[in-house]
Amino acid sequence: MLPRTLPLWRWTLWALFSGLLVLNVYRAGTQSLTVDEAFTYNSFVAPPANVAFANYDANNHVLNTVLCRLSAWIFGVSELTLRLPSLFGGAVYLLAMLWLSQWLFGDGWRSIVSFAALAANPIVLDYLSAARGYSLGLGFEFLAVVLIVIRLSGDRPLQTRLLNDAIGVALALSAAGNLVFVIPNLVLLLVFLILLRSSPSGLRLLRPTLVEIAVSGLAVFGALMYIPLSHADASSFYVGEASFSRSAWILLVRSFNYPSVFWARHLEFPIAIVTAPAILGSLLLLGIVIVSRKNPWPEKRWRAMLVFPATLIGSLAVLVVLHLRFGFPFPYERTGLYFMPLITLTVLVAAETGIKLRPLRIPGILLYACLCLAVSQYIAELKVDCYQEWKSDAGTKRVVALVASMNKTPGRRSRIGLSWELEPSVSYYLKVFHVDWLQPVARVDLRAGGFDYYYLTPDDKPLIDALKLSVLYVDPVGRSVLAAPSPH
Repeated sequence: MLPRTLPLWRWTLWALFSGLLVLNVYRAGTQSLTVDEAFTYNSFVAPPANVAFANYDANNHVLNTVLCRLSAWIFGVSELTLRLPSLFGGAVYLLAMLWLSQWLFGDGWRSIVSFAALAANPIVLDYLSAARGYSLGLGFEFLAVVLIVIRLSGDRPLQTRLLNDAIGVALALSAAGNLVFVIPNLVLLLVFLILLRSSPSGLRLLRPTLVEIAVSGLAVFGALMYIPLSHADASSFYVGEASFSRSAWILLVRSFNYPSVFWARHLEFPIAIVTAPAILGSLLLLGIVIVSRKNPWPEKRWRAMLVFPATLIGSLAVLVVLHLRFGFPFPYERTGLYFMPLITLTVLVAAETGIKLRPLRIPGILLYACLCLAVSQYIAELKVDCYQEWKSDAGTKRVVALVASMNKTPGRRSRIGLSWELEPSVSYYLKVFHVDWLQPVARVDLRAGGFDYYYLTPDDKPLIDALKLSVLYVDPVGRSVLAAPSPH
């Protein structure tokens, strides 16, 4: 039976969890479909299956595409139904973070700080509801992390075979959600096997564990990915950054530089100063504890806690090797999304370990202070009206609805010129609102003029003066502009 009363910290933790779930659902149902979401729908969800999967593209996150097609077939096409798979992946991720926070810190306020730091990062939150495959990749990856932690720590009397099969399926579904998770998932599996091997009975368990995970994982991954990947080549994978510093900087900027409240602007500089030292300091602290063999945890629990820093370091090392050897690009923001929870978990483990060891208590307290600072900024960046990566697309639904309400020109089909990145979402909403009196949109050079309407992102606003346009509407969120030629 449940206790009649729950402690305040647990009410707070569950309220935060529930609040983030509700926030994700609200955003999924109210925000305009964005360029990448619309491209996925137009290219892979709306066409027949034999057409949709005839070619592979990095934008086709296969598990998400399959689930979007199923959701649209059952519930019809809308922003919410296309985002249902992402909401599911987001719920799995939040549940995994809730479990890990309580496993790491037990009762008390530190589990609340942990969950907020893991769940409220604005990059992560955006992709927990946007109709892309990243939330499925994150959710199933960290479901696998939870299962691996359970296996290593021995905290649950589950059958080993069942647990191994579940780990393999979770890793496969994560990679099918988005192929960028292949690298951290393989590293996670390798880390798990190494840590398992270091246990007293690890050598005996190593081979059957690997076989069971591989069989279940490859069966699921092959069933979902064989046909799409059979049409892929090197040109299908094109998103990334040429330098590590640029890759890391974009993750930092997107995490901390878009607050919605004025006072949070004062936190940007100190956070930028302490972030890198906090990460490096966490790794150094854990290294000291490992070398000194004076960790304050039971051996099984300590082995499980090392999953996070080891996977972080291993994933980064693999990316560096692939970049130097084959020119493989470093992650660009969302393609490195898995780094955010891995970094956060590493800092959390270092902070908690430091606090429990007297010589390292001050560094542990400072790491917690850095996390609290980050959480304050995350809360200040909560948004309900746009996805930051596609902010200029935030008003597309409103703009197309406005165009649909305007007078049609008798005897001819009007033309609307667009900033190129708005084309997929405008095409989607023209179909939704049945605006058949406009010609199909295309990516063309707007400087030549000759359009009846212009829908421009903030970057293309100079065209308003260059083409002598009259502004009809400025979206209050994305600041994109609907304009028309000025009457003579």
